[in-house]
Amino acid sequence: MYLAGLLLAAALQPSPPVPALSPAPLIAQQVRPNVAGQWDTRTTGDGDRAYRVRLIQEQGSVSGTYSGAQGDRGTLDGRLVGTEFRGQWRGGNGSGGWVRLSFSGDGTSFEGTWGYAGREISGEWIGSRL
Repeated sequence: MYLAGLLLAAALQPSPPVPALSPAPLIAQQVRPNVAGQWDTRTTGDGDRAYRVRLIQEQGSVSGTYSGAQGDRGTLDGRLVGTEFRGQWRGGNGSGGWVRLSFSGDGTSFEGTWGYAGREISGEWIGSRL
């Protein structure tokens, strides 16, 4: 009887509070692939064109150059947050605009869109690491 009373008293005692679980960190969004190097790329929209792109990466800052078979040359500058690059392109002829690229987690390919300054999407931009 004494044991039954102890068990009943223990069962009626409030349980200690359970600490709230914090959400798991979003590791995948925080991982930044290495995108530095040479890329074989193609754009659509304002004429399908092939470009060789060279990127330099310092933490989240990415800059680079591009050159095409038609003599097109220009620069890229922007930020890489996780696998998403957002930046600007500037052509050697004075043109320019924006670019949004999504890199693969292993940093071997990308796909995205580009446009002229102040305009909607002009075309797609895809690439693979050389």
